[in-house]
Amino acid sequence: MSKHTALMLGVGLSLLGFLGYLTSLTPAGDKDVLLLGQFSNSPLQVALYLLTGLTGIWCLKQAKKQVALWVQVTGVVYALLSVVSVVEKGSVLGLVKVNPSDTLLFFVVALLTLTHSLSGAKELKEA
Repeated sequence: MSKHTALMLGVGLSLLGFLGYLTSLTPAGDKDVLLLGQFSNSPLQVALYLLTGLTGIWCLKQAKKQVALWVQVTGVVYALLSVVSVVEKGSVLGLVKVNPSDTLLFFVVALLTLTHSLSGAKELKEA
């Protein structure tokens, strides 16, 4: 189950990061352009999406325990991002501007990964 989660999130977040990188290369150079019309587009967010996505794809070639660890770490990181973005209202530690869509994305990724890691814990004990 963790490999499916890693594949789905790896591809999705990699695409989001890649699209964010492409939109940052627009001639206008407008930093307020929303990615897919919804998400803030800052270099740190693009790097986060690319790093998370590409490591998720890379994990697919690893053992089940490494994939499960990636899912858990990703869940914790995105859960922290969602909480901080709600508490700070529009920012993550003053480094990145976020909007409600970003916060929702962070929350959904955290919920998906943590739910899968908890349900997959039984699988790992049996392996």
